Amino acid sequence: MVTQLSISVIVRGREMSLSPEEIDALDLYDLEEVARPASYFDMPNMVGKFPVLTHRGYTHVWFESNLESDHYQELVWAGIDELNAQCMEFHAEFSDHTTKTRRPDAVVRRGGRTVVIDITNEAALDDEKAASYDFAADVCAAVGWGYAVGTDVTLSKVRRANLGFLTQAEDLDIEPLGEEAPWDFGELADAYGSGGDGRLLALAALWRKHYWIDMEVPLEDTSVLVPDAPGPVLFPWRLP
Repeated sequence: MVTQLSISVIVRGREMSLSPEEIDALDLYDLEEVARPASYFDMPNMVGKFPVLTHRGYTHVWFESNLESDHYQELVWAGIDELNAQCMEFHAEFSDHTTKTRRPDAVVRRGGRTVVIDITNEAALDDEKAASYDFAADVCAAVGWGYAVGTDVTLSKVRRANLGFLTQAEDLDIEPLGEEAPWDFGELADAYGSGGDGRLLALAALWRKHYWIDMEVPLEDTSVLVPDAPGPVLFPWRLP
């Protein structure tokens, strides 16, 4: 049983312990990284910073693998309001005087609710890691936050590739065509212009959700536009 819980963050260079209510009152982008991911030559994972467009302009948050970066793309495309990573640490003391510490991968806000996210490959989800996720889930349940886990199974390779195409045009502001919707992506690109410019604007229209494709089928010129928005893979992400 948890007898004491604290959440450590860094705000304006100062490390502090804040209550969930105090964190909920902050902009997530006020939270600085509590630890920088390790990186070294010839490491198997890609470490870098993912760009997130905010009301303040672009900010960059850490990712520790391509899988994390791809999930952050999905989160942004799904319409989350805020996204930060490596920005808090849970500390708990139990009735038997043992302690646990956990730093989740990311924290998002969607519809005013704070949701903590962890991301892993299914093959790496052993008992020890699952127990650490159970701990994070218990903490989030206790403070009224959501908790979810994304994996290489919940976000397919095809969907990740399609998101990569769409994000090429995420900075472009585009309006839907003022006419009957084209049949497929090739027709959509032709309607916006010729050659590469038309294709880029068509990708922007898909990113802006003016038109839809089946995200689980590779994007090609013959990809049929679908009438209904495909649901994001943001929820549910749950432990098996």
